[in-house]
Formats: sequence, structure tokens, C-alpha cells
Amino acid sequence: MYTRFHMVSVLPAVLVSGCIAVPPAPEPPSLELSAPDFDNFGREGLGAAAINADWWLGFEDPLLSGIINAALTQNRDLEVALADIQTARALLAAEDLEQTPSTASTAAGEFGQAARDGADAQLSANGQIGASWEYDAFGRVDALIAAAEAGLGGEIELRRDLAVTVAADTALAYAELR
Repeated sequence: MYTRFHMVSVLPAVLVSGCIAVPPAPEPPSLELSAPDFDNFGREGLGAAAINADWWLGFEDPLLSGIINAALTQNRDLEVALADIQTARALLAAEDLEQTPSTASTAAGEFGQAARDGADAQLSANGQIGASWEYDAFGRVDALIAAAEAGLGGEIELRRDLAVTVAADTALAYAELR
């Protein structure tokens, strides 16, 4: 039968082994891509230039170019994809904040007086200030940041793919109509 001494002596070993067992984040493969500038892929990126695939201009048909540009700027799915990108950027910013110290403060005051005549008034106040910072010894914060960066890259690529699909479907419908 285990005693409390045995339990207390085994607990630190179990906790340390659990921390050491966290696998490192895998390194993403390096790819040589000739893609658009993803850092500037924001709201102004709803037009044809944002997807860096203005292949329809090769047809030299201004009507087709106008229709595709209108489809790209008015497509609601692209607006949703842009919102997803902004959400992913916000999540990345939140994970970046994990590397900085955090502070907290509280203050409270209380004033009271007894209901009887001539009673003294009582005033009390208290406050607290705290700060903390996590040393990332096992790479947890770095792994969360890497995952958020990968999520942002994925959302950007999903939006780019959606824009290419919208442009292609619009061009196909125009070609079938002609």
C-alpha cells in the first residue's frame, strides 16, 4: 500500500516527465513559390491583381475582364474568406502576446457606517498588482505561434484558391454564353 510519502515523492517525477514528453514542433518544408505578396493581401485584394493570375487578360476582351473583376469584388464567399484571414491574424497576434509579460491589478474600496446615532464611519481600501512571464523552456509558446502562422498561411491560400475558382467559373460561363 502506498503511503503519502510515496505519492509525494513520485509526483514531481511524473510532472517533469510529462513536460519533457512534449514533442517539438515539426519544421515546415521550405518551398520556392512565386506567389503574391501575402503580407499585403487585405481588403484591397478583392480585385484581379490580388490573385496574381490575371490570365483572362490574354483574351483581350474588356467585357470578360470587367465581368471577372465584378465577380471578384462582389463575391460574398471571398468576403467570408477575408474575415477568416483577419481572424487568423488576430489569433496569431494573441499567440505572439504569450511571449510578453502579463500584468494584472485590482483595487477595491469600502465605506460603511453603523445605523445607530454617533457611530464612527469606517473606510477600508485594498489593492493588488501582479506580473508574470512564462519561460518557454519546452517550446509550447513557439509551437502555438508556429501553428497560428500556419493557420494564417492556410487561410490566405484558401482565399486565393477561392478567388481563382471564382474567376475560372466566371470565365467558363462567359465562354459558354459566347
